[in-house]
Amino acid sequence: MTNYEFSLIINNLNYYFKNISKNGSTGKYYIDSKNKIFIKEDILYNKKFDTIKREALIYQLLIKHNMNWSLKLIDYTDNYLITEYLNNSKNIDKYNIPNDYKEQLNKIFSDMDKLNLRHNDLKLSDILVQDGKIIIIDFGWASINNCFSCGSKNITKKSMMHLTPNSKNDSFYISDRDIMSKLDDLYSKKLQII
Repeated sequence: MTNYEFSLIINNLNYYFKNISKNGSTGKYYIDSKNKIFIKEDILYNKKFDTIKREALIYQLLIKHNMNWSLKLIDYTDNYLITEYLNNSKNIDKYNIPNDYKEQLNKIFSDMDKLNLRHNDLKLSDILVQDGKIIIIDFGWASINNCFSCGSKNITKKSMMHLTPNSKNDSFYISDRDIMSKLDDLYSKKLQII
């Protein structure tokens, strides 16, 4: 994609969202498969929690550290996040879960630990598979060193309404590794099909 083509997309974001966007659970998105871009607008949480800026900063961090298990950030504005679009990727399911999913996820979690990064909202819908490779997406609720603020708003763990308190110590924490049991279930369903 040339700089000119990219500037046309940026200048026409309102057109994309008024005419050819799809609704997601917290906002709208547009997929441009020709130019291989994904544009996201978070309507529900962005103004209060800076989810677009946080997600962009996380993608920048992952790119800086050569983490090849996430999408590449193209650009972002106050309201829109623009990343690469992977044409051949699919949400993980019992048909495409890689045989080495545990090894791949353990590597991803190890990389995240090195960066003190937590996804904090990892669901099956946030895991893509492309050519047998796991890709993690949707870092809008991520934290680094338990900090959610991105430098612009004073966001605390308790203000993150989708997190639930841990009854043992009243702290807020969701383990990204909790997804492993759901993936184990998917993999066992795959084995039943074979």
